Amino acid sequence: MCVSSRLYEQIVQRVEESIQKGALKTGDELPPELAQQFGVSRTAVREAVKALREKGFVEAYPRRGTFIMETSSRPIRLSLDHMMKAGQAEGSRYLTEVREMMEPEIAALAAERADAEDLAAMRESFEVMEGAKRDPDAFRCDGAPRCAGAGEAMRAHMRQVREDSRRARGA
Repeated sequence: MCVSSRLYEQIVQRVEESIQKGALKTGDELPPELAQQFGVSRTAVREAVKALREKGFVEAYPRRGTFIMETSSRPIRLSLDHMMKAGQAEGSRYLTEVREMMEPEIAALAAERADAEDLAAMRESFEVMEGAKRDPDAFRCDGAPRCAGAGEAMRAHMRQVREDSRRARGA
């Protein structure tokens, strides 16, 4: 562990290491006795939790605890956030370029791994989009089951892509 001059930064480093090593997993509660565990004040722990929350590692819920969040997409989220902050117009252009590079591959993987139900939902969504070319109101979701189903199918495949990626890296 890299030695830091600030106590809260040392706590942050230790928690990040525990997450990377798998000792703390998504959904685990951060131990409430961190101050005792590290021999530091509650103020240092509060600062560490604040820093971990800003980095996307944890979410704190009043009177419930602080929980480890899903972090596999964290570097991407931080990069996209940085792009958007670089300048609204310029950031939007960069985001569009990133999407143009990633989304075709994501869609291809989702289609490749889809079952019959997923493919039917994608076909239905495609038909709605084709219809929207002629009728702009045709693509309003307004809670329509076709939109929810297609979105859930894509999210499920994205989770699978992330899981496959983790396994490939040996994580």
